[in-house]
Amino acid sequence: MAKLSNKITKEISKNLMIEIPEDEATKISELIQNSVDKIEKIKGIDLSKVEPMDYPNIVIKNSFREDEIDAFDNTEELLEQAPEKKDGYVKV
Repeated sequence: MAKLSNKITKEISKNLMIEIPEDEATKISELIQNSVDKIEKIKGIDLSKVEPMDYPNIVIKNSFREDEIDAFDNTEELLEQAPEKKDGYVKV
């Protein structure tokens, strides 16, 4: 890729409506160029044998538990408190 010149940096700053002094334009051009070079390096990595991941930094486990049936001994008292009941069940 072609190197980023001060002229291009000045054009970008003009489009962004910000003023960059000449001495800072060189520094900014170098910083942007370094970033672009790193991105180009990353683009060159062969990922064809890497399997995609939905959550790369999170180990997901099933958080559901098995249902456990507990016997409830006080059904008569519970049914007495229900406003409506039918055949031993609370009517909703």
